[in-house]
Amino acid sequence: MDNKHRGFAVLAIVIILSIASIAYTTNMAYLQLMDNKVLSNYYANSEAFINAESGINLVLNKLSSAVHAHEMLKQLPFTFATAEQANTAYQVSVTSLTANQLAISSTGYSSDKSALRLISLEVYYELDFDIPTAPLQSNGRLNINAGDTINDGCEGVSLIDCLSSDNIADNIVISQHDLSLSEQTLALCPDHKSLEQEAIYGELTDAQGASRIQSINKGQWGSTATFNNPIFDQVTPITDLTDSRSLFEKTFVVTWADAKAHFIKSEQVAYIDMRYGSAMDCSHQLAQVEESISVIYIEGDCHINPLDVASSTLSGDRHFTIGSTEQPKMVFMEGGTFVTPQDTQSAVIGMLYLLPKSEAVLDNSGSFQYQEGIQQVSEQQSINLSGIKVNGSLLSEYDCSYTSNLVDSDDVTSPHLSVRYDKQVLKRLYQQLAVIPSASHYQLVAGTWRDF
Repeated sequence: MDNKHRGFAVLAIVIILSIASIAYTTNMAYLQLMDNKVLSNYYANSEAFINAESGINLVLNKLSSAVHAHEMLKQLPFTFATAEQANTAYQVSVTSLTANQLAISSTGYSSDKSALRLISLEVYYELDFDIPTAPLQSNGRLNINAGDTINDGCEGVSLIDCLSSDNIADNIVISQHDLSLSEQTLALCPDHKSLEQEAIYGELTDAQGASRIQSINKGQWGSTATFNNPIFDQVTPITDLTDSRSLFEKTFVVTWADAKAHFIKSEQVAYIDMRYGSAMDCSHQLAQVEESISVIYIEGDCHINPLDVASSTLSGDRHFTIGSTEQPKMVFMEGGTFVTPQDTQSAVIGMLYLLPKSEAVLDNSGSFQYQEGIQQVSEQQSINLSGIKVNGSLLSEYDCSYTSNLVDSDDVTSPHLSVRYDKQVLKRLYQQLAVIPSASHYQLVAGTWRDF
């Protein structure tokens, strides 16, 4: 081969090798570019997933805090941050599925907004409140007959749920008995141990063997008071409960006098005055209370019209009911009780609080009595609990709370008292009242985690 042909062959080979080298280099660059894009997408997706997970953790952390859970649940459906905002890492939404179940959906974004990930799941949540710890509490002595019923819980829950100690009252009865009572009151409550144990349905001792019938001495009420209720927002709270002798102060951390003045004018309270008679029966007025009203204040005896009494389709019991398991009520009665047709019970679903009426003390001439410039007042000493049925908790501020199996011309109430502790109803009532919970916890619903 001459030099001319040899040179052409070399040139051809060089060109072919150059093209191959360029192709190889281009392919390597392309593969590197694709790898970089894959890594970039992976990083962006991972970043978006982590941010979406942060939104989920935000809500779960709120559910772990009583105060934060309270604020969030008031705003349902709740949304935190929006995708339109600059530097927004995630958007999380919370909606209510049932009374104690939430759906959480969180969308996370990468920093350059090139990727997004969606995570959703459902959770059960539970709020704890400083509710009464016993079905029956009294700021005085008790005289309860064997024919009455004091149940320590499990109303409104399934048999399986009832097995949990969380649904049982910590105590069966709490009372303050060391009071100096008049002879008339002592005749009704001769001994603080007159609570007949046949009336109690539940264990008399706890797992440690301590009695569940607790006696509170003078000055001990108020040691655990932490109630925080918006209905008392305009009432000055008590700062020192060390020597408080009032069950009301222990429960609500305000004095009854201040609370009453607020109740009468509050739009959040249904006020029914039965002291001077009324054109409308007390039961008719109660029937007209809006469902959104959770607090009822009754002054004087509440007479129940026979036409307003319903009969149970199961047991045939005749009763007049205030509240429901879905809309429980907090009922205050001052200076009175329910007056019902014979063989009829007045039922309260929620909390019933009985308070004595204060009256001015008069001298023989009918004038007000004063001592050191202070007008003297006296309170009713006793209250008959007969004919009352409570599903939740019953509290009494009277020196003596008793039941009678006798029916005379002046007392036509049914002789039976029934108090069944219902923790779920009390929790729902406190939640309706926007009370700040004492604790909050949650549980993931199995099988509901989704990420896309």
